[in-house]
Amino acid sequence: KPKVNNFHKVSKLLALYRDSVKKNRDDLDALSFTTEFIDYNFERHNKLIEFIKSGHFSSSSVKTFFDDVSKKDKVMLSRINSAWRIGRKAKDPGKISEDYLWAFNKAAAYSKYLSNNPDEFIEIISKNHTF
Repeated sequence: KPKVNNFHKVSKLLALYRDSVKKNRDDLDALSFTTEFIDYNFERHNKLIEFIKSGHFSSSSVKTFFDDVSKKDKVMLSRINSAWRIGRKAKDPGKISEDYLWAFNKAAAYSKYLSNNPDEFIEIISKNHTF
């Protein structure tokens, strides 16, 4: 079932009032990015549900869908890693542990995997009619 997402509104409000923040702007920017990340995940979930409910999947349509998801995931993952390099003190500043936000790392890798293996997604969906 699609999820109600109000984080897009929150992100817009934070951006609207950003210039009025005179102190701790880095904290505001981190909060803004967090709301963008949550918004992204809600939309990612909802688009997947819409795609499944459409019932129109072939190997090529699944590949196209997950190619798009994996490209967007890659961009988001890059933004996350950049933010963590700035905001977190790592033992090795050049390397970010995959333990940070491990679920999104795994989700991004899996969307890439499914774009290369679309028939596996079709098999999963065909076994699960509860969507």
